[in-house]
Amino acid sequence: MNRALAAGGLAAVGVGLLGLFELGAGVAAAFAVVTLLLTAWLASSVVVDGRDERTLPSVERAAGTEPPGASIADALGQFVGGGRVGRSARDLRGALSAAAVSALVRAGDRSRDEAESAVAAGTWTDDARAAAFLADGDEDDASWRDRLPFGGGSTLRDDVRATVDAVASVAGVERAGDAPVWFAVRPGTPVETVPSLPPDHDGGLYVRERRSTGRWRGLRALGLATLAVGTLLRSPSVVLLGALPFGYLGAAALGASRLGADAGRDAPDIAVERTLADEGVAPGDRVAVELTVTNEGASTVADCRLVDGVPVGLPVVDGSARAAVTLAPGESTTLRYAVAARRGSHAFGPTLAVVRDGTAARAVECLCPAASTLRVLPRFRASGTVPLRRQATRAAGEIRTGDGGEGTTFHATREYRKGDPLSRVDWRRWARTGEFATVEFERERAATVVFVVDARAASYVAPDPESEHALDRALGAVASLYPSLTDAGNRVGLTAVSTADCWVPPGAGAGHRARFRETLGTHPALSSAPEGTNLAARQAIARLDRRLPSGAQVLLLSPLCDDYAAAIARRFEVGGHPATVVSPDPTTTDSPSQTLARVARENRVHDLREAGVTVVDWAWDEPLSAALERGERR
Repeated sequence: MNRALAAGGLAAVGVGLLGLFELGAGVAAAFAVVTLLLTAWLASSVVVDGRDERTLPSVERAAGTEPPGASIADALGQFVGGGRVGRSARDLRGALSAAAVSALVRAGDRSRDEAESAVAAGTWTDDARAAAFLADGDEDDASWRDRLPFGGGSTLRDDVRATVDAVASVAGVERAGDAPVWFAVRPGTPVETVPSLPPDHDGGLYVRERRSTGRWRGLRALGLATLAVGTLLRSPSVVLLGALPFGYLGAAALGASRLGADAGRDAPDIAVERTLADEGVAPGDRVAVELTVTNEGASTVADCRLVDGVPVGLPVVDGSARAAVTLAPGESTTLRYAVAARRGSHAFGPTLAVVRDGTAARAVECLCPAASTLRVLPRFRASGTVPLRRQATRAAGEIRTGDGGEGTTFHATREYRKGDPLSRVDWRRWARTGEFATVEFERERAATVVFVVDARAASYVAPDPESEHALDRALGAVASLYPSLTDAGNRVGLTAVSTADCWVPPGAGAGHRARFRETLGTHPALSSAPEGTNLAARQAIARLDRRLPSGAQVLLLSPLCDDYAAAIARRFEVGGHPATVVSPDPTTTDSPSQTLARVARENRVHDLREAGVTVVDWAWDEPLSAALERGERR
């Protein structure tokens, strides 16, 4: 189109000059009016369409690293049964009232009715603003947007913030920070990646799209506007000035033809080769990646923007996975960067190359295949003693039964019986009283333990973008607890609450250990990046109910960031499978919405413990062994 406009524009310049010298004023004016109308149409296309300066995908950030409570609506929804919280002051007030009541009830000094009355009366907090906001009688229902700071009125944002701080104080949670965008409708930046090759692609460079960048689009309107003004003013110099923009458009057209977009020639011949370490990599290691890009064509690639296909589960921690280069025929360039290894099987995608002509008027978007896979399996390292529940099977092991007999933990003393081992005689009592007595220890028996990993979308959260997400942290805990359990003679299994069916039956031994480790590292149900939000959790739990052996204990690994996670633990408990929850805590208090998410999680931990479920509340900045030790003491 640029070429046609350039030719047409130059012709129009000629017509304009002819109108100035050969035709009358009326014809020149008519020509100018037509030119101005065309100018208006072109100018409107510039405003509506804009320049097609597409940003390249940001592949450096890993998926699943947003904190719980990214927005105020998300956080408040946890206090109203997961329902949607609207934008009105009434909706926000209702959800915050539910949050305040939940905190007051769990503080232990009020019933639910008393808590609701205190909130309605405004006597639940010393903060006057928070009390007034939730008290009955404040029916101001201005929209959320109208009461934002730039709306000119009393700020709903400040009311909400004060109320969140008051709720946090009641719940014993640190006051909120002031991270940005917490009051937005839906903040957060989606994780981006390089587009995938089509399934039927048979190898080689794939041209995904040819397009105009729109870089010189405004010159069309500028040239015609200058021509119209020159014609109206009957000024040959101004009319000739209008030829300059059309000259640029002609140069852009020539550049596009050289790129091959109009002539139908192939895109530049670019080849890529990627190398990375893929043996013996463990979670947390830095993996160096080198991407070599070579121009195998016969012409220079003047402007090439490159982005490597970093998997969504791997964050870039050093260097850059992108570059802008110029490549002469046969010339190569190398990108060097490092990713942080995270558990899983990570397939690198193709390299994206956006090649533009010399005038940047047109671009060809290419995908360059470079197949690479990084497999990261967890390492088994025993960490602490698992706080399992009392229950017995026939094999010897570490689970206390509450019955006297052989063991290591003192149970009681009884009257000495002929044949009792001398090692169990209470010699101190004999020295003190002259009477023989036998010491009994708690009998220890092996357990059948099944790790249940909450792999729903709710587990792909982290306190900050640099951290691993809660699912990876939970699976790291499984890798640490497995050897502790099997070394004590227990039989251990694995499953996941996920759409994909994941099941390793309880067992022990070298073969079982290898299968267990492979499943932890590569099973689709335990993907390093979330694959959707509508996971069939209920079907997974029903399937597990049929599989669990009688008397098996459950170790649920979940961040407890929604109510369904707590419901899973309660279901096992009432179903005859004693449940222990190991819960990595990804919540923060960086913003009011994130503080509410922490309050909601604290509520779930409190309720599970009230229901008799053991919960190991694992802070993000503490070792697993320390959290397990606290769990033993509770």
